[in-house]
Amino acid sequence: MSEASSQPLSIDISFPAEGITLVALAGELEVVSVDEFSVRMADLDGGGRSHVVIDVSGVTFIDSSGINALIRSVRSVEARGGTAVVASPSAVAQRVFAITRLSQLVTVEQDRSAALRIAAPRDGIPGSED
Repeated sequence: MSEASSQPLSIDISFPAEGITLVALAGELEVVSVDEFSVRMADLDGGGRSHVVIDVSGVTFIDSSGINALIRSVRSVEARGGTAVVASPSAVAQRVFAITRLSQLVTVEQDRSAALRIAAPRDGIPGSED
């Protein structure tokens, strides 16, 4: 891959519903960009118990450091009593996830809407039923 075709990582954080944080990634999640991703994920820690969906549909490249950063981020959210789901993997991410068997370590959901439902705090979203 040439430098001209590389895409810097874009991280968009939004709050689609009470108690849920959506982290949408686009570009390359790799050795150069994982520090920024890790810092942004750590910044989410300030709200106490959180429920996070990490949307990787825009990821164009992911290496082992990106996989490790995803695992660390998910485990950090879960250690705080929250829920974390990796959602909508791009074709590139799907291939890497299959090779690394990521879904055996963290929850990976193919559909973003389903991931948002999985991550929803049972006591925090009006209209959510168990």
